[in-house]
Amino acid sequence: MNIVAIIPARAGSKEIKNKNLKKFGGKSLVKKSVEEALKSKKFSKIIVTSDSIKILKEVNHFDQKQIQKILRPKSLSKDKSSIYGVMVHAVKEYEKKHNTKIDIVVLLQPVTPFRTHKHISKVINYHNKVNSDAVITITKFDYPVYWGLKKNKNNKVNNFIKNGNKFTRRQDVPQIYKPAGLVYSIKKNFLLKIHKTGKILPLGDTRGVEVSIKDAINLDSKLQYKIAKAIY
Repeated sequence: MNIVAIIPARAGSKEIKNKNLKKFGGKSLVKKSVEEALKSKKFSKIIVTSDSIKILKEVNHFDQKQIQKILRPKSLSKDKSSIYGVMVHAVKEYEKKHNTKIDIVVLLQPVTPFRTHKHISKVINYHNKVNSDAVITITKFDYPVYWGLKKNKNNKVNNFIKNGNKFTRRQDVPQIYKPAGLVYSIKKNFLLKIHKTGKILPLGDTRGVEVSIKDAINLDSKLQYKIAKAIY
């Protein structure tokens, strides 16, 4: 089974400058991602794809036999660039260079500072066991989705989910999950298929592995960054 990790780390980030190079425990998020991937001992190769030479140099001290660095084209480094497009590009570059085929692609986005090799191994082991199209990490919402609201231009609010306000106690609300972002394990052929749809997971037979709300912190805003640093 040829399993490859893809770590996407572009230079541009709007709210948090140089986000992928932010340090936790003295190590940049890119270095931490590579380190945990190596500790899992699950991958034939760890691919770091970036539009930044500086970011690619972050992984120079690792054994280069285990790492493949890809300088990503600018067309795949924009705010609206599809992460699946980035993954497909990396897959094609890998298969061309090594003249071999990938079975499973594992996406490890650097902006989840609490992801460890244990999360990675758990997802991949489960994927091998169930043989589904994909396995993703999921986590609970910290507020009942059924109580979510929408408003019109006059600021009138209504339930986002029809009859969501029929639940008067939090403990009676059905448990809803959201993608956690730590690990995405996808069969290569299924990745190629979903990339063409223009949609995102879950699609097909996608399974979920639950992680804690703390572990699922993603650095999408300055507030999340401050919270993550304080917890770390």
